[in-house]
Amino acid sequence: MKNLLFTSLILGISSSLFASSEHSNRKLTYGDDLIPLFEQNCIKCHGGPDLRRKGRIMKKGGLDLTKIDSVKEAIEAGKPKDSLLYSLTVTDDEDEIMPPKGRHLSTSEAQLIYKWIEQGADFANFVYVPKEQSRYAILVDKAKPAPEELLSELSKTGAIITRVSDQGALLRANLRTLNLSENLKVLLSKAAPYISDLDLSHIDGEITDLKFLHEANNLTEINLSSSNISNEAIQSISHLPNLEKINLYKTKISDAKMFTDFAALRTLNLSMTQVRQAEVKTLKESKPQLNINYMKLPRLAPVKPLASPAPNKAVNPIKNTVITADWSLLRKDDFGTKQSNTLINSSFENYTCPKHFVKDPRVKDHDFLMIFDPKSLSITYDKLDQSKAHKLTLHLVSPGGNRNINVLINGHTIEQNFDLPKNQLIIKDLYIKSEHIKNNQIKLEIQKNSGANAVLSYTELYEKK
Repeated sequence: MKNLLFTSLILGISSSLFASSEHSNRKLTYGDDLIPLFEQNCIKCHGGPDLRRKGRIMKKGGLDLTKIDSVKEAIEAGKPKDSLLYSLTVTDDEDEIMPPKGRHLSTSEAQLIYKWIEQGADFANFVYVPKEQSRYAILVDKAKPAPEELLSELSKTGAIITRVSDQGALLRANLRTLNLSENLKVLLSKAAPYISDLDLSHIDGEITDLKFLHEANNLTEINLSSSNISNEAIQSISHLPNLEKINLYKTKISDAKMFTDFAALRTLNLSMTQVRQAEVKTLKESKPQLNINYMKLPRLAPVKPLASPAPNKAVNPIKNTVITADWSLLRKDDFGTKQSNTLINSSFENYTCPKHFVKDPRVKDHDFLMIFDPKSLSITYDKLDQSKAHKLTLHLVSPGGNRNINVLINGHTIEQNFDLPKNQLIIKDLYIKSEHIKNNQIKLEIQKNSGANAVLSYTELYEKK
């Protein structure tokens, strides 16, 4: 793992088609497959011009997606799960996940990044050629601020109104999941000239027209995904001079021909719509500069988290009494290696946990292996001298949130309601008296009381001399 720690990795990725069947059997390249995706939503913060400081480039978190050397600092070729470019998009840590706000990556979107890294992260002589200045960058200098009274009225409806950037007056209006009432339409018609980015996704009820956007001449992006929008409603905004991006993911839109009338359109998401593939091909031929995201197969359903079990009660409790003695090291187990993993009995699928979660120098020489979703974790050490006391040192980590566990040795609870603080390495010694060793074995069990999956990274087993 590279030692680069990103303070920010903005992967603000729309509902773009990042993975489909065509990706599964071909070699992916950075320029052909990833950079178009990043250009839509990421370059402006990771390689695009800084609109507040002329002549400077935005490199949030030190990442410039237009530079190969910078991207290489965020990946481990062949190891997507050890690569920040991938792992920060799938973590369950709400403080770490990217993008930090809004919709997170779908399974198929994250898998495109995963697949590219897994294949070896081929850049194929990539050289970034900047696109022309966005319409927003041109419009923002001329925009006038909206009346405060109007913004106040919109906010009362539940709409979230923010400025698109600190240095401009243009607005981002988020009406996601709201009911598009007549009163709200009237307010939007008044605010339309000041809006650059409009989110009408998941709107409650049918959208039969968008006439309230007739004067939205500064609108550059509209998100209508998962809404009940009609073809006629879309046609009603074809005259808007600066509309560059339309997201119609998972809608009933069936007509692709109408988009030939959108003069400024550069990005169009038609995935999971009723538009036929042949129509998409025809549209692409008539507008070769239009980037069309199109996917007919449904994305993989997210894995449902297992319900948290009821708190586990102590079973045949024994005290974890410190035994002062000279200890002889019997074995070290760095979980993540094949030899150590043979000790594990767990129903949870093993996978490496990115080390960036834990800001602790003691972990850098060890792997993390996400291995338990108790009731199912046990680790058995055999061929021991049961006439001697033993000490078992555990290195435990809880990525993404606090956890509480019980620890058992040979069916006896030795640690009850043990807390694992979020993203901290906890080193715990278990002292096992000889009378608690059965059949020359020590069976370690870890039960979850609260929180999601936790990590056992590394153990050391000692025998009393």
